This record gives sequence, C-alpha cells and structure tokens, in this order.
Amino acid sequence: MVVALAVIAVAGCDHRSAAASSGPFLPVAVATPAGVTARPFSPAGLGVTVDVPATWTPAAPASGFDYVLDGPSGSGQFLLATRAPGFTSARQLLDNRRSFLKSVGATIQSTRSGAIGSRPAVKLQYRLPGRNGRPAVNDIEYDTLVGTSGAALVVVGHVNGGAADLALVAWITSTIRANP
Repeated sequence: MVVALAVIAVAGCDHRSAAASSGPFLPVAVATPAGVTARPFSPAGLGVTVDVPATWTPAAPASGFDYVLDGPSGSGQFLLATRAPGFTSARQLLDNRRSFLKSVGATIQSTRSGAIGSRPAVKLQYRLPGRNGRPAVNDIEYDTLVGTSGAALVVVGHVNGGAADLALVAWITSTIRANP
C-alpha cells in the first residue's frame, strides 16, 4: 500500500489572524480577491488542486518541496507543494510534520485535524526563523492523505518582511481540494 502526502504552503499570511482554530478547517466560500485572475495549480501526481493568482510564477524546487510558485516580486508571497510517500494516518502525518518543523526551529502556533473532501488532513500554522541570510517566514500548511499510502503537502506563506494579504491567503487555502 502506497500513500502519499501533499504539502502546500502559501506566503503572505499573518498566522495569528488567517484562521481561527475554532472555525472551519478550510476557509469556506472565499471570493476571489478583486483584481486577481485565478488559475488551477495541480502538478501531475500531487493529488490535490489549489487555485492561485495567474500572475504567480513557477520557481525551482526549494526547501524539500518539488513545486514552488512565487508571488509578485517583492511581495514575499509563495506556495510550496510536494508529495510525501509512506503516510497512512493523519496522526502519523501530524506527528511527523510537527517533529520535522521543530527540528528546523519552527515555532508552531497551532495544529488541527480535519478533512479535505473526504480525505483525512492536518493543518499547521508556524513561523520559521530566518537563517543563512534568509528572512523569517510565516506559514499555513495543509497536508492531506492521498492515494493509499502518502500525502500531499501544501504550504502557503510569506516572508516576514512581505506584505501580509489575509484575503488572498484565505482565498487560496479555501480552494484546496483533493483530486479524484
């Protein structure tokens, strides 16, 4: 049995305000922000689709993520996504991601279990410190089990100095959906 994990990250969010832990797992029915033209982002084999601004551009793989999109120059906004094999439960996925994030110095603000479509999923909100000349980042990460053994990881984040656009982050994260 092979299960994969997809992780997606989007930048441009303030981890304290983007989503309350008592609210819905994913933001619900968030309108596309004014002036944004949406396009689906669904790399082959990832197992999830997410809508992003059409102006966001692909970048080289980074930080262990196979797929990277950058927001407008100077915005500090980004989306990271990858597929991770070997996960069979949301608890295993959450424990693994929390352990990894702590090992790289993340301060985890919140974690939560839920579902994306009918698939078990976890949400983590955290701040990664700046290091090696890189600025600190605030991330919201949604990880969902896909296939029979694995997960899709999706991270939406923003560089500490970037302009936080809470409406944009809420919209992007509200569009995450598991592929059939």
